[in-house]
Amino acid sequence: MKIRLDDIPENGLEVTFSGDRNILSQALEHISSPVGVGVDPFIKGRLILRETTEGIALTGKIRASLNLLCSRCVAEFNVARNIDLNFVVNRLSQEKHVDQETCSGEADEIIIEGFEIDVAEIILQELLLELPMNPLCREDCPGLCPNCGAMRGSGDCKCPVEEVLDPRWEKLAKLSKK
Repeated sequence: MKIRLDDIPENGLEVTFSGDRNILSQALEHISSPVGVGVDPFIKGRLILRETTEGIALTGKIRASLNLLCSRCVAEFNVARNIDLNFVVNRLSQEKHVDQETCSGEADEIIIEGFEIDVAEIILQELLLELPMNPLCREDCPGLCPNCGAMRGSGDCKCPVEEVLDPRWEKLAKLSKK
């Protein structure tokens, strides 16, 4: 979903997402998500774009549904994510040359080329940044058994529970048995 800078009135522009329109599908075609991550393109939330002295202020709250794979048991599960957006959008002009030093301290500034802001791309990037490193279907997920491959503690796994001792602690364990 692209918004032209000329379409933003002086008093600002409010965009509401009710969850019934496909907003993120074009952005999903251009930005690849990690393996095991699915993003529902139907989002809910509200954005406000307002012209300020620093540029175009883009603020809002978005709620999206993600389909993830558990890092322990590889089961699919859905999770809802809420993200807060707070950016200043500026247009790249010929007078303004962007280099590494200029952008390093401006983490909340987005530089665009042209006269359109792709809010779907900004939202998708923020959603992907909010992904957990090791998603879990539930906090106490036991994971898969390394011997039989079934879910640990389930009726399918009949393997005995054996404590694996770190080889660095073997000598200390022998001392404690004496």
